[in-house]
Amino acid sequence: MALLQARGLAFAHAGRPVFAGLDLEVGTREIVCLVGPSGSGKSTLLQVLAGLVPPQAGEVRLAGEPVRAGGGGTGVVFQAPTLLPWLTVAENVAFGLRFGSTAAGSRAERQRRVAGVLSQVGLAADAQRYPGALSGGMAQRVALARALVREPELIFLDEPFSALDALTREAMQDLLLALATEHRSAVLMVTHDLDEALRIADRIVLLKGSPARLTGGWCPPGRAPRVHRSAGLNALRETLLHALGAAEAPLQSAA
Repeated sequence: MALLQARGLAFAHAGRPVFAGLDLEVGTREIVCLVGPSGSGKSTLLQVLAGLVPPQAGEVRLAGEPVRAGGGGTGVVFQAPTLLPWLTVAENVAFGLRFGSTAAGSRAERQRRVAGVLSQVGLAADAQRYPGALSGGMAQRVALARALVREPELIFLDEPFSALDALTREAMQDLLLALATEHRSAVLMVTHDLDEALRIADRIVLLKGSPARLTGGWCPPGRAPRVHRSAGLNALRETLLHALGAAEAPLQSAA
């Protein structure tokens, strides 16, 4: 059975259908990248799947149970780190333990988990710093640690690395892969960067149309992180661009 199962999802905004009749599954420890034209509803779909916004039709289940906001089993990382400026790095990470089933545990256990994930993202020495003193890459590592401290089965990410420079973005992709493996977590990530999707995904799915639907799925060859510009990846990249359609392809390229 798939870890995440979405069936018959529909959502409309101001009377305009965003997506309809949408089905999606994410397997245990699978890394899925969601791509599509700007305005196709990718971020809205991610919020529905994460339980942050209720669908107007259909249902979403995680390990057989309905997904709910703040519930255990999931973590969310947004495009902006959304750190609380009056809290230290460690306190921002611990904030992720305040919700749902992850709120349980002694103070010592919470401190242990915070220290553990900060070490994993390379910020153990920065635990007492404040967000204003962090670089963009460091701030996103804090946001990733805040999601991981919940020990999620599935991590949702909404274009988390789009504001970073190319070298930092690639380093963060590698870190995400390593941490997902270490925590045995599945990943569903929205991205506008086709090369990012080709580099890290086990499967790429395309959201397109009005109302939007998932119109295709592809599995990149080889093991992530993949080498850019291999023949197989180049061929798949052209296939994806064709699937998007020339008039609907404002996707960024790291080429």
